[in-house]
Amino acid sequence: MIAAILLAAAPAWTEVPGASILEAQVEGTIVAWLPTEAADGRREIVLVVRQDPGGEQRLLRLSLDPARPGVSPLAAPPLPREATVLAPRLGAGTATTLVASREGAIDRLDPTETPRWVPWITDPALRTNRGIRFDRALDGAPLVLAAGPGSLVAWRVDASGTTRLPEAAIPVEVRRASNGLNVVSLPLVAIAGRLVTPPVAVGLERVRIYAADATAWPPAFETCWGRLPSPERVLDSAIVTLDGEPHAVVTTMDATKLEVFGEKRLRVFPLRSDRTRAGVEARLASETDMNLWQPATFVTRDLNGDGRDDLAIAYWKGLRSVKAAVEVRLADGAGGFGPARRTEVGLDEDSPGWLGFDRDLDGDAVPDLALVAGARLKAFRGRATADGRRVVEPRPYLDVPAGDPGGGGGFSISIGASGVDGGPVGGGTGVRVEDIDGDAAPEVIVASGSTIRIIAPKRAP
Repeated sequence: MIAAILLAAAPAWTEVPGASILEAQVEGTIVAWLPTEAADGRREIVLVVRQDPGGEQRLLRLSLDPARPGVSPLAAPPLPREATVLAPRLGAGTATTLVASREGAIDRLDPTETPRWVPWITDPALRTNRGIRFDRALDGAPLVLAAGPGSLVAWRVDASGTTRLPEAAIPVEVRRASNGLNVVSLPLVAIAGRLVTPPVAVGLERVRIYAADATAWPPAFETCWGRLPSPERVLDSAIVTLDGEPHAVVTTMDATKLEVFGEKRLRVFPLRSDRTRAGVEARLASETDMNLWQPATFVTRDLNGDGRDDLAIAYWKGLRSVKAAVEVRLADGAGGFGPARRTEVGLDEDSPGWLGFDRDLDGDAVPDLALVAGARLKAFRGRATADGRRVVEPRPYLDVPAGDPGGGGGFSISIGASGVDGGPVGGGTGVRVEDIDGDAAPEVIVASGSTIRIIAPKRAP
């Protein structure tokens, strides 16, 4: 059976203008990919592959060695379809450990001559319908997290084993479904030393956010409220940091009239506990050029070098012709933001897909605009800006085949001081930007179906 999961084509690094590309195709469907690092510093990618929709999962190794790239089976027993595979760093060093969660347990891969899965944590709280995550406490100790409706269970990992921490209550939301009411846990994000839920609309005039000190266990959540300037419906929401403080960002539309071709409004709220529930006023309330149906990517970073975080929004624009837009609002030094400045780049391809503006791909310390459209990855070199205008070059410096990234996986819970330390849960396909070979330069990884592409942009001269 292992021999059946082989390469459809031998992988090789290919040099193209502006990048090196490693493409591998396997027999089956890639359901997740995990960057790993051995104790000797050797790095590779583990592919989680399923040949049949309801079948078992097997693991393959993708070598990143420029001289000898290749895919080989990882001779470990297959895993059931519902198992989730992760690659956290559990020790004091940099090496990763492959673990797999199943009903009632998490197993570790014993990397002997004959690899096998051995039980590591056994607990009834480890259910397949819970999100399993790895993170780190503020003192650096690894944490294993299992989130379920209304509760969060954690285990602390040290040299002697694992210690179960007291179960923590986490915010929930009651949602109406076709079969009645469902109680679901709200997603949690660890940011700026706090544990925060994304903003949720309460009526048409307020948003609610739960926040807790991420340094204490169990976390004690307080309720923060933001007041919308007028009756509005919330369309997008996110939690970002501005100058080290977490903020809630929402886009909205007018709730008093039907709009089809209208444009989104932007609201940014600091997180303040508010027992009155009246809600704090928005730090920023302005109009955008985003159409109502276009999703937004929010980025906060110092774009003009004045030491204050600015706010940027990347999104697709246009109906007949596709454009990618970056809308920038520079911090004004008085707690507010200046007017919106928009940079647009036109595309010849249709079928817009993934889009990002938060990473420096060419090594010049300025964020680049990267996107996938028409099965091609394009990167537009970032420009230093003093006024928020023309933040990227009008033409791409990188234009290479990327395939169809399809949908992406994701994560719904994070806790601790350093963000998630591990891999995707139940997904991992789509587009990710990550330094997978340890050279301090990010690669773009596009995975979908039976194909994974590693695109390594060339550094700026």
